[in-house]
Amino acid sequence: MAGFYRAADDEALIGGDLYSVRPTPFGVRAIVGDVKGKGINATQTVATVISTFQEAALLHPTLPQVADRIDVALQLDRDNPPPEPVSHTQPEHSADDAKGLVDELFTTAVLLEFTSDARTVQVLDRGHQPLLIVRRHTTSVVPAEHSLPLGMADLLTEPPGTTACRLEPGDILLAYSDGVTEARDSTGTFYPLPERLRHHYATSAQPVSPSDLISFLQEDVTRWAHTLGDDVIAIAFQRI
Repeated sequence: MAGFYRAADDEALIGGDLYSVRPTPFGVRAIVGDVKGKGINATQTVATVISTFQEAALLHPTLPQVADRIDVALQLDRDNPPPEPVSHTQPEHSADDAKGLVDELFTTAVLLEFTSDARTVQVLDRGHQPLLIVRRHTTSVVPAEHSLPLGMADLLTEPPGTTACRLEPGDILLAYSDGVTEARDSTGTFYPLPERLRHHYATSAQPVSPSDLISFLQEDVTRWAHTLGDDVIAIAFQRI
């Protein structure tokens, strides 16, 4: 695997995008997500999602159960917001504004579970950007059941299910945030991710590898949009 992460704030060490990958008794599991929200609340939500995923991925036999555990953790955060800092100056936002930000916090995410031979990956899409499979000269969207983001389980009418995706030798599975596809050039045109990958690999004689794909993507997005208004993350996985 290979990946890159860039916060919209160049001086920030972390932003609202997140990822975690770890081996478990049920296969290698991963999460790539994007917290909706800003400031300290978003940072706290990132910590909640990652820490809960890392624990639940080791304990629960199915991805929906892992997602359920994250939903519960986010609901606990929503029901128990952090106290307001004490300030002797007039606050820029009211307590009601802060409560609104907490209520609006949720996380789009895709959860993955690779079989031991990495020939199949189970995909659980909780409102995130569609995965892509990159093969030499082709790029295609991975069909998956699209559901509501993590943290919105109380609005689900039925439990979301997983989709099995078959990986052929050499395939690269690419997960990314909307910071990639919503990067704009000087005319306001969004970055056309599948088309840029197809064009690059149609003219490239090099074999497709995660490091090559990520290097190209990082440089190409930067060329396309000289300034980024959102956090950007992309993670590429390949069988070995």
